[in-house]
Amino acid sequence: MLDLLHFVTLIGAVQGIFFGLVLLGLHPFEFLLQSFTQVAVLPLLGVPLASFVLYFTFALPWFLLNHSNLKFPDWFERYAAWLLVTPNWHRVHHSSFQPETDSHYGDVFSIWDRLFGTSRQARVEEMTFGLEKFRENGEKSVRGLLKMPFR
Repeated sequence: MLDLLHFVTLIGAVQGIFFGLVLLGLHPFEFLLQSFTQVAVLPLLGVPLASFVLYFTFALPWFLLNHSNLKFPDWFERYAAWLLVTPNWHRVHHSSFQPETDSHYGDVFSIWDRLFGTSRQARVEEMTFGLEKFRENGEKSVRGLLKMPFR
């Protein structure tokens, strides 16, 4: 009986992680491929494991924050976005307008977008988010989200 409880608990934990990734807009297969690639390639480039762990310790919570629906005061967004990727800064990347979608790629520091010319002025409060072809109700289900990258 205890083995069954552990198995069910494990399935529930895996399912929670799996659906949590989908709800964050990150496909589970994309997450796995990205993680395995980084773990395999970064050491070959001489990146110490400690650097990798330190980066993800900071970047992962920041990634979650930027994909949340939290609204920060305008003064914070205005000043913090000069250095850091804030939720409003990152929301531009999720716009339905292609030139805005093709901008604001940074994870933690917005300075990279400024240096490489991928930053863009936009009024987030007036934006429509998401891709037109994925707006139907069936597309927003867990099944629809999982099938999305393969279409």
